[in-house]
Amino acid sequence: MNTKKSPRNASPLKSSHHSAAFPLPVYLDFVPGGADYGCKDSTDSQTRNWHLLNHVAPESLVKRSFAADETLHKYAIRYHAHTNAMEKNPKSDTSNDIPRRLPSLSVLAEAVFAPLTGVHSASVRKWADAMVLAYLTDTLDESEDSVFRKSDDDLISDFESTIKSIPHPSPSKNTSPQSPRQNDLVNTLKSMHNVYIQKSRVGGVGVSPAVCLPVRPCGYVFRRGDIAWNCRTCQYDSTCVLCDACFHASDHEGHEVYFHRTSPGGCCDCGDSEAWRIEGCCPLHRPKENTSSEEMDLGKDENNNESSNMALDADSLEAFKASLRGRADGEQCVTEMFPPKFSAALGVVIGAAVQTVVQAVDGASIGADPVQWTRRWADQIRRIHDGCSVDEEYILETSQFCSKTISDATKLPFPLQYHLHLRLHNDDVHTYDEVIDALHTRNRGFRPRPEEKPDSEVDTSQGLVHGSEEATELTQHVDQDGQVVVRKYTTMEGAKAGFERLKLQGLHCSVVSTPQTQLELRAKTLLTWLSDIASSHPAASALVVHALVDITEGDDKFGNTLVWNKSKMIPSWSFSA
Repeated sequence: MNTKKSPRNASPLKSSHHSAAFPLPVYLDFVPGGADYGCKDSTDSQTRNWHLLNHVAPESLVKRSFAADETLHKYAIRYHAHTNAMEKNPKSDTSNDIPRRLPSLSVLAEAVFAPLTGVHSASVRKWADAMVLAYLTDTLDESEDSVFRKSDDDLISDFESTIKSIPHPSPSKNTSPQSPRQNDLVNTLKSMHNVYIQKSRVGGVGVSPAVCLPVRPCGYVFRRGDIAWNCRTCQYDSTCVLCDACFHASDHEGHEVYFHRTSPGGCCDCGDSEAWRIEGCCPLHRPKENTSSEEMDLGKDENNNESSNMALDADSLEAFKASLRGRADGEQCVTEMFPPKFSAALGVVIGAAVQTVVQAVDGASIGADPVQWTRRWADQIRRIHDGCSVDEEYILETSQFCSKTISDATKLPFPLQYHLHLRLHNDDVHTYDEVIDALHTRNRGFRPRPEEKPDSEVDTSQGLVHGSEEATELTQHVDQDGQVVVRKYTTMEGAKAGFERLKLQGLHCSVVSTPQTQLELRAKTLLTWLSDIASSHPAASALVVHALVDITEGDDKFGNTLVWNKSKMIPSWSFSA
């Protein structure tokens, strides 16, 4: 009988290397400032903080992250109040002026979307909605005076009491596609926008164009035989065109125009300020006019004269001016239309969703390079065997890790429910017969065996599939869908052998892991989610656009909101003692 004690704080949901399984549990001990990875004395506390996110409902964990972030904000209120009191300027800052930072939510969002711990793609939208809506509906707020009068011990005690009152995450086996609900985020955003517009009209203030849903270019995709219009007065080059509907709805009197019949492909440029003059766009897609004094000063020196080193006409700066207008309008929307806590939550979850899409694209791209995919998937296997999805969780372990190097990790057995997938991609070069031969034809000089399938994964001499019928079916799929999974492997050597066979035939192929394929499905769902919320509210649209173009890793404030593309900690207070 083995009486050896398990490592302190080790996950109770994982066991020996021989039973390592995907997906991994994640350690979520929320504290003000993020998550605590220090040692705990209570075994029950260790057990309660490890979670298989696929098997729990989101509400409990979201409430815990909310309580931690709310307590962090109370610390910030006390700090600012003490600072202002010392400076004898007690009213210089209010709680609304203090930026909202949600590190605990960022840790949760990253875990929910991550390759090794993420939830099923059918549930990811429900989790994204829950993480944002909790910061709109839940309330633990106190008055500034009440928070200021409390000591640090009081805040800690209140936080621990709140955490204890939240039930342990309940099991959830619902992985069916989410049906429309009355309280989902899209409906909530639409309702918030309608209420704001109605209040503006009732108050007699009028509705600013900035808070209306954004005007988007037409983008109509031409079909064979459609009419496309050129206007040499309005277009910026000969490839820029309008569809028939936009042309007849716009004013081109006195312009030099002509039309032609289109082939499939290409789109209408109405509303695209980089392709078509604003005055030549139809009313439905016409961008807002330049109203910013900052934009009017572009290209001028400090004496308000035209700068000699910017000898560009006004049209050449139109795209840059449009970006300035878009950012200014977006910041106005976020500031005026969203509560600070809600906009901060949206920024965190949107940033994590965009980062998930980036990770999915990166993982798919490295699958074509055997050196890169060998290292990437070996690292995943190592982490699954170690039971540590993020580097911080290694702090919790005191046992010997399964491997010290990536080279050692390539020799580890695959965890349960973990495979490598050999994908074949359409290259529009090879014929059907060439692809079928690459998948099925035996190597020359090989004597056929009674069975059609190879004895081992590394033996590709008989082909990669059962027979010519399966090879033909896969070839049809890759022609129609652009890619197809040829085979799943349970060893690194087998995946390399299959990859090399297709490469020797000149075919474009890649190898991706099970976590990568599930990450791609989550990313696909999150792209739809981002599109839906962007079309539901102008402020949400502005945050999505900012997340897509921000290159500062979340440090560029949009209004007073930060869009974080990865989890961040604020380690100002420790609950490890």
